[in-house]
Amino acid sequence: MVFEKLFGGKKEKKEKKKQHPKPADDLEEGHKITCRAVIEILGSPKEHVEKTLKDYLALIRKSKDFKIVDEFVSSAEPKEKLFGIFAELELIFKHPSKIIEFCFDYMPSSIEIIEPEELKFKSREMANMLNDLQAKLHKLDMFVKNIRAENTLLTKNAEAILRNNVLLVLKTGDKNLKELSKKIGLPEENTKNFLESLIKQKYIKKKGDKYNLVYKFGDERTKKTS
Repeated sequence: MVFEKLFGGKKEKKEKKKQHPKPADDLEEGHKITCRAVIEILGSPKEHVEKTLKDYLALIRKSKDFKIVDEFVSSAEPKEKLFGIFAELELIFKHPSKIIEFCFDYMPSSIEIIEPEELKFKSREMANMLNDLQAKLHKLDMFVKNIRAENTLLTKNAEAILRNNVLLVLKTGDKNLKELSKKIGLPEENTKNFLESLIKQKYIKKKGDKYNLVYKFGDERTKKTS
C-alpha cells in the first residue's frame, strides 16, 4: 500500500461527507486563535485512503490543545494510479505554540490563521516557542540521521549479497550480460551498471561480451591489483 502526504494549495470542495464540530468554550478566553488547516493523503486502494484519513482525523480530535469547530472531508478522487483525498479543518488553539506543535505532529499541507489579525508576544513566550521549535528540529534531525545510517548499512549489505551472487554465477563459467541478468534477477540495465562497478573494483573483468572472474572465487587473496 502506498501512503504519502501531499504538499499543495487549498483544494476545491467537491463533496461534504461529515462534520464533527466541537465547542471551544473550554479554551481560555483571550488566547483563542482560529486557524484553517488542510490535511491531504495520497494512496491506494481507494478504501485504504478513505480509512486512513478517517483514522487520522479521529486521532487529531483526541488532542486537548485545540478544538475542531468545523470540518469538511472531500471524496477520494483518482490521481493517475492513486487516489487523493483531503480534509479542511477549522480549529481553535489555546496558544501560538500549539499551532507549531500541530504542524509538527500532524503535518498539514497548509495552515492559515483566520483570527485574530494581530498577535502579540512577550519576549519570554517567544523564547519558549523558539526553544520548543529547536528541540523538535533537533529530534527530527537525529531521526533523519539514524534513518540515513540504517539505509547506508542496508545498501552496503545488499551490494555485498549481490556481489557474491555474481561471483558465484561466474564461478561456473564466463557469462554475458543477458545470462547474468537472468541468473541474478535484475534488469539488464541495472545489471550492467553493477557489473561496471565490480570491474572498477577489480572483482571481475570483461573480454568481448563475456564477464569472468579476476581471481578464483574463494581464494584467500583479496583481489588482483593488476
